[in-house]
Amino acid sequence: MFQSYLGRTLLLLGVMANIGLLAINASPERPHLSKNRSFRILMRASNSEADWIKKNQLEEFANAHDLCFTVETAPSYEAVLDRLKAEAAKPSDLLLVDMNDERADDAMQAGLLRPLADGATPAALQALTRDDLPEALRRGHIGTDKLWMVPTRSAVDVAIYLRPAVEDAYLHWEADREKITAALRAFNGVGLPVDYALERTPDNWDSYDLFVASWYWAHHDAPWAGAGDRGPKPRIALRTGKTDDALRDLLTTFYAQGATDAEIAAGKADIPPIVDALQWQALWVQQGVVLRGARTPDGGVGTGVDSEEVATLLSQRQLAWTPASAELSFQIHGGARADAPPGVESPSDLGWATLPKGVSLELADGHPARSGKSFSFQEVYFWAAPKSVQDIELAFRLARFLTEAGLQQREAEALGRLPIRNDLLANYPILFRLSWMQDIFDASFVQLAQGTGDIPDEVIDQHLDDRYWSVRRQVVFQAKAGAPLTTQWIAEQAREVLAHPP
Repeated sequence: MFQSYLGRTLLLLGVMANIGLLAINASPERPHLSKNRSFRILMRASNSEADWIKKNQLEEFANAHDLCFTVETAPSYEAVLDRLKAEAAKPSDLLLVDMNDERADDAMQAGLLRPLADGATPAALQALTRDDLPEALRRGHIGTDKLWMVPTRSAVDVAIYLRPAVEDAYLHWEADREKITAALRAFNGVGLPVDYALERTPDNWDSYDLFVASWYWAHHDAPWAGAGDRGPKPRIALRTGKTDDALRDLLTTFYAQGATDAEIAAGKADIPPIVDALQWQALWVQQGVVLRGARTPDGGVGTGVDSEEVATLLSQRQLAWTPASAELSFQIHGGARADAPPGVESPSDLGWATLPKGVSLELADGHPARSGKSFSFQEVYFWAAPKSVQDIELAFRLARFLTEAGLQQREAEALGRLPIRNDLLANYPILFRLSWMQDIFDASFVQLAQGTGDIPDEVIDQHLDDRYWSVRRQVVFQAKAGAPLTTQWIAEQAREVLAHPP
């Protein structure tokens, strides 16, 4: 009797186990049979970048927490801001958005974000303070005492150049010393600094070195160029026009010559650093040594070469030197991903350096009368939560997961995104084994140490960008033939434009 009862019991348990196994096999990715939750992630990225992030980062977290993520992409951070406005009007399942520091303040002031600190424990916030670079965390607070966004990466422009082009200029520019001196004398009354010699590596370049090299490239055949036009032509790029990249490039030259945040925020344009920067730009344009946009019907200047065109021209070996971020550098090089689009032919010819140190074109006792520094703006990117986020704790945990050391290293190696973690900064020569990758990150981190900053809010809030663009248009692009283009003349022109702002 007992044996019969035991047999029936075991048989029943076996049937139940088989039913359970059938249920598991019907949905093997969710053996615990809990309810799967779905969320959307919004990022400004190309489709290939978004696919990589989903497969290599998001799916790992999703599988561990029984979640499903759908990735939306946006072409710009303006589009991200518009998507946040739509989310505020009609909440959905949006969990995290990719945000940059230039749009973060607008998003917070408009009530479109919820602080990620709302979903974090004190211990988790303390861990962030330990792990992430202080400047990145500071910007994540958006001027408050509360963490609104978790920093993910940063971007800073450095110089990318073709080694054979730099070597060509270094070996042969002396043959044109008299012509270069004459071009400079028309501006500073003297010519080259006393005992001038072109520095061999762009790491040591200043404003004079960049002009000498660019003048040489613009006036000589380029045997190092790719198939196509190897004749004399401009070989460095100047972004102009009224775009975010062009504004960043313009203000970079001001800061490199020694301008301060207070001077820029005050809208001054007749001070020595800005006059020096404009004088160099006028020289570049007058001598025809830079690629730039065509004039537009309203008398302005086109956008010149943008980042996409820079990548194409360098990949074709048509440019010799230009500023570029680490991400753009990976694109130009070809990167380390098997699915990355092809980059430049002979990527070993690429080199990276900090941007040139700003010095005045005007000389005193045979040397630059004023000296600035190497400077580049640093842009920081974040994960942020929309105001109506359904699960703020989950949003913080995901943002924190995506910025763990291992995942951030993997992302840097695949996409060229500059890490914002202290441990990766301290150990990048060990962690990134490929020499070209080390060169990119080394130039970027040295640039961060030598001179970086953020564009003052007043530039946009008070429309100072319009003033600076107007001054540059008057001095650099619309100067009448025979204008002296001295520092005194440029300062007078700047004051005239400032007295009658657009």
